[in-house]
Amino acid sequence: MRGFKVLKILVYLEVIFIAVSFFKERPMRLIRHDRVYLVNADDHFWWVNENGRLIGTASPIDSSGIAVLSCLRLEGLKISENDLMIVKSLRRFLNNPDLSEVCVDRKYAIFRKGVVVYFHKWEDFSENFDGIVRYLPYLVPRSRLELFSGGDLLVLKGGWRWQDMRYTHQ
Repeated sequence: MRGFKVLKILVYLEVIFIAVSFFKERPMRLIRHDRVYLVNADDHFWWVNENGRLIGTASPIDSSGIAVLSCLRLEGLKISENDLMIVKSLRRFLNNPDLSEVCVDRKYAIFRKGVVVYFHKWEDFSENFDGIVRYLPYLVPRSRLELFSGGDLLVLKGGWRWQDMRYTHQ
């Protein structure tokens, strides 16, 4: 009879544990839906919602699937209105696995293989994003490029892979 009472207490404790863990995780699921942008400001990583408010801290591990936004101006616990308009226009590019970081203030983007593309206007970047991504396999790692309004890319450092292969396969 004593074994039955112990088993009954263990079952009750298990039900309480499951209920507590369920209700404890539930608010986290709601917060994750609000996480839209990953921002690096003041040497910390922050999650930002659609309205530009900082809603929580993040770790560098969180940046595995989304591009990090840096060089933003913060006004209290919110991104400045001007930077928020730019960030909203970039939203469709931030989930691209080829894009690692976008520096809003200095107007450059870091792609995979450490390729950095500088540009002058946000419209040029958004119009030519797909073209830049198509060129990435042909670029030497850590290349630096400048994007002009017509979609032309000027190589500042590094270069194209076909140039290197031409000289090694003679």
